[in-house]
Amino acid sequence: MNRKRLNILLLTAVLSLLVLNISGTSMALELNPADSATITQTYTPHAIINIDGNAEFLAQDAIEDWPGDGSPESPIVISGYSFAAAEWMFRVENSDLHYEFIDNQLDGLAYVWCGIAIVNAANGVIRDNTVRRAAAGIHVVTVEDYIIEGNDVQDSPFGGIIVEDGSVNVTVKNNIVYDNENFGIHIGNPFGSATSHNITIVGNTVYGNSPGGITLLEAENCIVENNDIYDHAQKGIVLETASHHINFNNITDCQTGIHITGGNATFEHNTISRVEFGITVITENNTFTDNYIFDCEEIGLRFYYSYSDGVGGANNIVARNVFANNSRWGLDLTANADNNLIQNNYFFMNGDTCQATDDGANNVFDSNYWDDWIAPDANNDSIVDIPYEIDGDAENSDLHPMAAPNESIPPWYVAPSTSGNETTTTTGTSLPIEPLFLAIGGSAVVIVLIGVIFVKKRK
Repeated sequence: MNRKRLNILLLTAVLSLLVLNISGTSMALELNPADSATITQTYTPHAIINIDGNAEFLAQDAIEDWPGDGSPESPIVISGYSFAAAEWMFRVENSDLHYEFIDNQLDGLAYVWCGIAIVNAANGVIRDNTVRRAAAGIHVVTVEDYIIEGNDVQDSPFGGIIVEDGSVNVTVKNNIVYDNENFGIHIGNPFGSATSHNITIVGNTVYGNSPGGITLLEAENCIVENNDIYDHAQKGIVLETASHHINFNNITDCQTGIHITGGNATFEHNTISRVEFGITVITENNTFTDNYIFDCEEIGLRFYYSYSDGVGGANNIVARNVFANNSRWGLDLTANADNNLIQNNYFFMNGDTCQATDDGANNVFDSNYWDDWIAPDANNDSIVDIPYEIDGDAENSDLHPMAAPNESIPPWYVAPSTSGNETTTTTGTSLPIEPLFLAIGGSAVVIVLIGVIFVKKRK
């Protein structure tokens, strides 16, 4: 081989290795062994399963030779099937046997009936199934002690996962719910039903549902936690009932992040961004702490009054939240939004002239940090000597504005970057561009040196 051809081959190899070095992460994802296992999984076609009562369940268990006997120690396991039918594909009612419906594929074909329908039952596990083209993906009615986990639910006109009519102790966990109409995950019946209690919605990915993501309509004492909710035409989370805990959710790319008409709820450590309105509230006695609301096209947190219902955003506590880079205001208290406490929050770069507005009555602003009002502090007591005036008809003010964020500022807060010299990882951690290019460049230099040494040896 002549030297010219050898040099061309070496140059081609160097460029190829450099490209692989830059794109190695995405290639590693494509070659994930877990993904390969999913691709090679096979399923056995099965007729629809429609069970009514314990006796019928045990009789079919004996015929099918499913593992388990329905006891807590040995649940019946139904797994590895594919269903395709324009009717209920898996239905259980009037049974309290322990069972697990795991790793099955269901195609509703014509959007006529629910893919999985459970009625008046207890002690079931619905896990790792794929449900497509059903009227509703997974629909449970009057159930107790159920787990709905790890399912992939898509393309249902009446919603992805529905829990309703007096259900108790249901966990909806780690599901992917997307491209469904009406809502992704819904607790309650829009036509009125018995109230469900103690529903836990945790770790789900909910996106692309129209119009909204997660709705609590007829429910109390629910937990909505650690969910990723994005890309909805209207609302990420809707609460129309009371006494819920909404914590550690990440909500982006919706019209409204969270809409609240039911009271006595807590909202902690939620991150809301790239929406029109971060949180809208028409109710009383809620607590908002340690939330991070930023990059809203309109307002971060808005309390307002419904003249048709005669209720408003009153008697709420707003503490230790971060409001950053929201276009109109970080906080908006409209007329009749009264008696709210706004304390120890952090306002950065909201609005044009003032970062909050108050048209209500008896709202208290105290000891908040306003990044456009940090001086003078002549006695160095960390309190700005002049009150911060709030926009609005109430002519309110923060009498003790912080001169600097104190030690209680949430540790997860990172101020919005004003520099164009950064890139951001998927976890939101800022990563300087220069070290990234240095790492890539260093790898390229090593490869080139190896090539040069090889050419010299060939000489």
